[in-house]
Amino acid sequence: VLRLMRQKQVDVNVFHCNAALGATGAKGQWRLALETLMQDLRELRLEPDTVSYNAAIHSCGKGGRWAVALELLQRMDSARLRPNTITLGASINACGSCSHWELGVSLLRKMPEMHMMPHTTSYNSAITACGEGSEWQL
Repeated sequence: VLRLMRQKQVDVNVFHCNAALGATGAKGQWRLALETLMQDLRELRLEPDTVSYNAAIHSCGKGGRWAVALELLQRMDSARLRPNTITLGASINACGSCSHWELGVSLLRKMPEMHMMPHTTSYNSAITACGEGSEWQL
């Protein structure tokens, strides 16, 4: 859709790219999400924002690519973007989807250090991660 918009000379912005990223995330199409994040945004001379990274991390999690999701989380720092509770929740879910519950719980525990207070969805993500890893006691 983004390419069609460009062909029709529609002025594409980061919000359009984020919508495309969100659509890929719903289906776990992590490669397409990364292509949109890394290639399309750069071709358009647009900077990804926190929402862009959130959608890409979510997509990687749905696609079972926890390591790629955590790499994207690290890249946010070099891009001078601050993760939010949605970012951490998506990262925790990505870890949980591949039974790496300990990484998910570690992210949950780091949230206060990052000046974020975990809320219900953060805890739910960690609980799901533990459940996926059959880890019922910490």
